[in-house]
Amino acid sequence: MTGWTGTYGPSKYVTITRDAAAAHTGGYGVKVTGLTGASNLSSGFSDSPRWVSQTVAGTTYTQSAWVDPAFAGQKITMRLREWNGSTLVADKVVTITAAAAGWQQLTQTLTAVRSGDQLAFVVYAKAISAGQFFYADDFSLTSPG
Repeated sequence: MTGWTGTYGPSKYVTITRDAAAAHTGGYGVKVTGLTGASNLSSGFSDSPRWVSQTVAGTTYTQSAWVDPAFAGQKITMRLREWNGSTLVADKVVTITAAAAGWQQLTQTLTAVRSGDQLAFVVYAKAISAGQFFYADDFSLTSPG
């Protein structure tokens, strides 16, 4: 589980840990936990360094992650963005509202608009509060060929 960093959201209220109990497959997964003071935050993690540092225009990239919500009704979002420097070029979002806890796969595609851009991969929970958490594992970002 390399290439994941920090928090997506206010870091003083959320921890991101490598956790053996969070594994969908393999030995470890990611656990995102709301700390004391967390209230209705969108928090999670992003790839670093970016897995795709040079897009190819017209190429379709497929993003996937497995998530395990802590409770029914928890909303977990996966986002894939194409960036040219600090300019947002494309943004794809998929959100689940969990019917129950348990591993669920999120997947979506993005067709690169330009060549030479970067893709940013983010997974986060909406409205996380103190004591709430979610698990994530088995991330992928692929293109044909």
